[in-house]
Amino acid sequence: MRMAALESVSFSYGSREVLRDVSFSVEKGEMLGVAGPNGSGKTTLIGLASGILKPAGGEITIGGKPSGDYSRRDLSKEVAVVPQTDDSIFPYTVEEVVAMGRYPYLGWGGWLGEEDRMVCRRALALAGAEAFGGRCLDRLSAGERQRVFIARALAQDPSLLLLDEASSNLDI
Repeated sequence: MRMAALESVSFSYGSREVLRDVSFSVEKGEMLGVAGPNGSGKTTLIGLASGILKPAGGEITIGGKPSGDYSRRDLSKEVAVVPQTDDSIFPYTVEEVVAMGRYPYLGWGGWLGEEDRMVCRRALALAGAEAFGGRCLDRLSAGERQRVFIARALAQDPSLLLLDEASSNLDI
């Protein structure tokens, strides 16, 4: 099954063209890496694939459906992003940050159910961040925070996971 496809996608920041006529697809279970020099549009590509940015031309589909047809909430159930940096370091606990990944699934009131808590615990374990539980995000090293952000993305239970330099600050 095709998880994501970009067909002839173009994007510009004002008059500066960043991407022109980019096409590729990713199948279920497949991993795709994009390499290139700084400023070549890798992060922009992630912004487009996640629906944060809108292409100037071309089409983006997620799960066979045009990305523009999704509501923000429904798209965030399908696609999760781990940014290359996250400078928003507030004194939230690790559990609170990971629980933010469950937002698309929460009903009115935003209360986490037992299943949500289980998903969060599993995400922390998968990211190797369970030992950070109870600690505040602003008290973690950059590498530890990166693991928490990966856990937050996993807690979204997405069909498509986009990682922008996700191994930055992580030990081997």
